[in-house]
Amino acid sequence: MKNSIAIMLQYNLISKLIILIIMLSSLTVFSQKKPAEIHYKFLDDQADKRVAIQVFQQGDSVLKPVEELDVSLYVERLFSYLPVGDRFNTTDEKGYVEIHMPSDLPGDSKGILKLIIKIEDAETIRDTLIHTEVKWGIPVIYDVSEEKRSLWAARANAPLSLLLLVNSLLLAVWGIIIYICYEMYLIKKE
Repeated sequence: MKNSIAIMLQYNLISKLIILIIMLSSLTVFSQKKPAEIHYKFLDDQADKRVAIQVFQQGDSVLKPVEELDVSLYVERLFSYLPVGDRFNTTDEKGYVEIHMPSDLPGDSKGILKLIIKIEDAETIRDTLIHTEVKWGIPVIYDVSEEKRSLWAARANAPLSLLLLVNSLLLAVWGIIIYICYEMYLIKKE
């Protein structure tokens, strides 16, 4: 009896170990994508601003340029990324692509734009994301004096009449609830 239990435990352990080895080996077999090396520089002429991107892939101990690869450039905004350039920015035979930047993008208070260079859904290259900053935006200075009390403002800037109305209604409702509970207590006491 003890031998059969020991054999069952060993069999169970061996089967789990074999399943784990198969799962781990399948991860490396199916992952054929290689990492990319991305070189970028900012070209600033008087007329326009461009981002020059060159994509390489590790070959036989030499970096090879990747051609026909879609590279996306985004500017980080408050809630999402703003795409910049054409819909498809495809690299040439040297792995090179230039993306033109609009000159009227608002930046932070110093005019800095946060750029994201992104390669995604490529057949032979892993998805790659690079964050960088450049001082090409229009400086935007946030004026706090414009925050006046209005209906569309934040809760801290709500109109005083609205605050008084809502708080008095809340106090009235809670007062009625407390009065009803007090009356029920008096009825129960009698």
